[in-house]
Amino acid sequence: MSTKNRLFRFTAGCATLSLAAIVLVSCQAPQATFGSLVGSTVQTREVDDREMGVLPTHATVFDESLPGISGLSPDLRNALEQATRAAREEGVEIFINSGWRAPALQEQLLTEAVSDYGSLEEAARWVATPGNVCACLR
Repeated sequence: MSTKNRLFRFTAGCATLSLAAIVLVSCQAPQATFGSLVGSTVQTREVDDREMGVLPTHATVFDESLPGISGLSPDLRNALEQATRAAREEGVEIFINSGWRAPALQEQLLTEAVSDYGSLEEAARWVATPGNVCACLR
């Protein structure tokens, strides 16, 4: 394969990945550590965190046993899988740090954002409300 063709394939893969990343970023706030539910004093274990959608370090789109990955829409997962395969051919590994989240986790993140940003209105600019998570994550 010529250098020009390899560059085109890599660029196309990056474009697909960029689009998928934009969708993820536009739908979800950055990942935060989730240790307890709103109003609860019970600390959750790592397994419980994963069930809520928290992804471990170095999770990939192929980690289908993780709810944070399996909960993504099929179209988004397919795009991420294609981009990941193309990147691997070029020696680049892609990890997913945010995906589907349980409503309780999203509520916790929103509560934390209200504290950080000072109001629900401002926090909602950066963190999706549990009832307003975009379709790409379903």
